Amino acid sequence: MASNLNDYVEPLDKRILKNGMKTCYVTCLSTIEELQAGGQAINPSSLPSTSKRKKRKKAIAENEGFYDPDKPSSSFLKKSTTSIKKEVVEAHQQNLKKRKCEKYLDVEFIVNFKVIKGARYYLIKWSGWPREANTWEPVDNLDCSVLIVNFQKEYISNLHEYINQKNLKWPTLLAKKAKTKEKKGYFQKVFDATPLGFKFHSAYDIKKSTQTENLRRKGLSINKITKGSPKVALENEVDLEDFPEEFTYTNSNIAGRDVEIPTDAMIGCFCDKCDESEECCPNQHKDCTHAYDALGMLRSELKPGKAIIECNSSCKCDKTCSNRIVQHGSKHSVSIFKTSAGKGWGVKALAPIPRRSFVTEYVGEVITNGEAEERGVEYSKTEGAMTYLFDLDYIEKEDPLVVDATKFGNLSHFINHSCSPNLQVYNVFVDNVDAKMPRIALFARKNIAINEELTFDYQMNSRTPEDINTTDASTSNENGTHNRKLIPCLCQAINCRKFLMG
Repeated sequence: MASNLNDYVEPLDKRILKNGMKTCYVTCLSTIEELQAGGQAINPSSLPSTSKRKKRKKAIAENEGFYDPDKPSSSFLKKSTTSIKKEVVEAHQQNLKKRKCEKYLDVEFIVNFKVIKGARYYLIKWSGWPREANTWEPVDNLDCSVLIVNFQKEYISNLHEYINQKNLKWPTLLAKKAKTKEKKGYFQKVFDATPLGFKFHSAYDIKKSTQTENLRRKGLSINKITKGSPKVALENEVDLEDFPEEFTYTNSNIAGRDVEIPTDAMIGCFCDKCDESEECCPNQHKDCTHAYDALGMLRSELKPGKAIIECNSSCKCDKTCSNRIVQHGSKHSVSIFKTSAGKGWGVKALAPIPRRSFVTEYVGEVITNGEAEERGVEYSKTEGAMTYLFDLDYIEKEDPLVVDATKFGNLSHFINHSCSPNLQVYNVFVDNVDAKMPRIALFARKNIAINEELTFDYQMNSRTPEDINTTDASTSNENGTHNRKLIPCLCQAINCRKFLMG
């Protein structure tokens, strides 16, 4: 444990806002009117960019308990209304060492400002970090000049509006604070003269609070559906995008038009101890064997492509049977979060996930192959859209049923592709043993660390742009989604195939 706060909150000078705008240096404006006019007239491209690094100055944590749980203020976690919120914050706290090593951090927005002994401090909401990680940064630590100027414009505008509403006179307020003999800079005078009743909230901050509340409520509704298997958090610490309204969360597959999903098991086992029995459900099927060990983990000898046969509703064994894993749902807490790498939403682990453990099931609307082809064509018309069509081709290769997780699904809808994934697809059968309708389960290929993003290989065509005819919308894949058009791969794996077909 660090001996003081600064061991955790390293004020990284020249933190850069990566928002596509040119970084520029803003000089201190001497009056409110000049600050407003300067903010309106400023042309970032005409100002010199800052390249010389200044000496680092101390940052002040808004929540000391976030950076040092031994501090008395660590009780802020006790205010959390849900255990999943605590898990989210604690997962971010695990990233503090990584944060300390990062050279730059992105600023999402400026929350507030104050002046201490003539020095300006800005309360920063860092991109990718929760509000609990906000810090007060000296202006010299920041390199987001456009944000600072726009913040000051809005702050002063709101302050003037407040003063007018309260029938106050700004010169009078300044004069009251000017009676002291202590020499003060202009920003200090303005800050000291600001009425105590004035509370500033930027337009972005208000929208952010609304978004956070919307995500909280949506998260509660999702966890009512999952009933804790798994616990799911929703986070967007990057921008103002809300959780997709058109998406309906479901725990299991939904039968589409002309599709029936059998749910009554025709036959079960009569074992006393399924993991020791030669007559258990898996052994009743050709080329199948018991998939799990006594701890409910995949046996190491079970290779991808092999079916998993679980005990079912007709079996004598109870719910504690070691051959009932996928049907009970995942036990690993996860977060559906907005990525900062241009991949949209993703899923990350809120706690370590052991290798060979069950993580989630790929669910959605089960439809015919013909309907999937029609939907795939429609989906491909939307610019930048990714299809969520997953072929159930364990046995049927020519005309398989398809899981469409576009509008109905669970957290697997948000799991991104990687050419070097940490999840592996397996076909699982429980109450339904129809080989044409397996359940698609995702298991951990390796030990997954806390905060690590979950990924699986979409198995999409990975040829180079020169080899691909992008008008061929019906190209099939090896083990998954219907391919439609050329999409750059953003996984950044060492063995990245560079392009996918979506």
